[in-house]
Amino acid sequence: MKSSKYNIIVRNGDAYILYNSLRDRMMVCALETFKLLESHRENPNALSGIHPELYRCLTDRKFLVPDETDETAELIASIEKSETSDTHFSITINPTMDCNLACWYCYEDHLHDSRMPIEVLNGIRNMLRNICDNGKTRSLSLGFFGGEPLLEFKSRVVPIILEARTLCGEKQIVLNLDFTSNAVLLTRDKADFLHDTGLPVRFQIPFDGGREMHDTVKKMKNGRPTYDLTLDNLKYAVEQGIRVTVRCNYTNQSVASFHGLLDDLLPFFEKHKDSMTFSLHQVWQDERNCEETNDAVRSLEKRINAIVHADPSGVLNDVRCYADRRNAFVVNYNGDLYQCTARKFAPEDREGVLHEDGTIEHNERYRTRMASRFSNPECMECAIYPICKTCTQKRLEREQGHCLWSAEKEQYIEDVVRSRIAELYRLAAVRTAKS
Repeated sequence: MKSSKYNIIVRNGDAYILYNSLRDRMMVCALETFKLLESHRENPNALSGIHPELYRCLTDRKFLVPDETDETAELIASIEKSETSDTHFSITINPTMDCNLACWYCYEDHLHDSRMPIEVLNGIRNMLRNICDNGKTRSLSLGFFGGEPLLEFKSRVVPIILEARTLCGEKQIVLNLDFTSNAVLLTRDKADFLHDTGLPVRFQIPFDGGREMHDTVKKMKNGRPTYDLTLDNLKYAVEQGIRVTVRCNYTNQSVASFHGLLDDLLPFFEKHKDSMTFSLHQVWQDERNCEETNDAVRSLEKRINAIVHADPSGVLNDVRCYADRRNAFVVNYNGDLYQCTARKFAPEDREGVLHEDGTIEHNERYRTRMASRFSNPECMECAIYPICKTCTQKRLEREQGHCLWSAEKEQYIEDVVRSRIAELYRLAAVRTAKS
């Protein structure tokens, strides 16, 4: 037997945690056990005579594996199986690249009066039919992005939803809807329609601070503020059964003002905490590593966590990026295909095209992306590659021949492992609470 190449040990107070990133499991060790493991790192088989129970536990849980085991091949096979599976599709649709607002930090180029042609709408309908008819699909997540997707709600979003609901209903496929929207146009009639579909619906709605700060960033073209309108729309949508993630886009300047947003939302949130979550994100152009800002973020999280006593999901977060998956992609309003929503939808960066008959034609950029998952020898030998959060988008944009975290690799590895261990502890706590 040999030690798994994916074993990592981190200290947690007076104890040590042995974690395996390939199997995504951990074992808590006392100091004496840790010393025993360390002293027999090169000859783990000696443990069978010294501590048979420990040795059996290590082998049963595959912290120790047979000498002939090719764990790299096992990892690649596991990733390929997961990321090429036809059982689940996650499709994001940009009905338009136009927007009713003009946030200063938005990375997208807004195209006035851009509207999805009928040929692309037909292509999406036929694509959905092909997916539902393949006999393998069990679930479909349909997202709407842009631009502001609600600008084309009646003309493009509604027909796509109705088509998807009919097709999935016929094949008993689970369908979920997801929107990334500023919610200014989330009027009651739209919320009512989404409620009446009978489908699970989630919105991610961004705020830029409390009322005064938010209205300096998100205002209509005529200068009209949007804070109160967005709050009203959010609350009505939640009351109609729509789940909402409140995305707090903060800067060093704006972070303190989010206490005003919490003052306005937390009483409502407390009544609907099963339908609402908060997600704090620093605006990407803003200066990082400001301790005063970090303290302010922790203060906001403390107020939120005082109400949220446990994560009700009972599932682990997916550690690998959606852009690495064959069956997760973006259909732009003009039929161009992309893998990543965190970059501009520039023509030169497209990775394929959707034809009107519903077939998908990928290009060389897409094939390069998929090959990059396993093309870096350093990644293939890294103990945390199975849970590494470095996506193919970053590998495409930077040097692929070495680790993108080389300058701070040890700290990066520890941070990633500790984050995953915390996630496993959270899951265990949720399952205990449910049992």
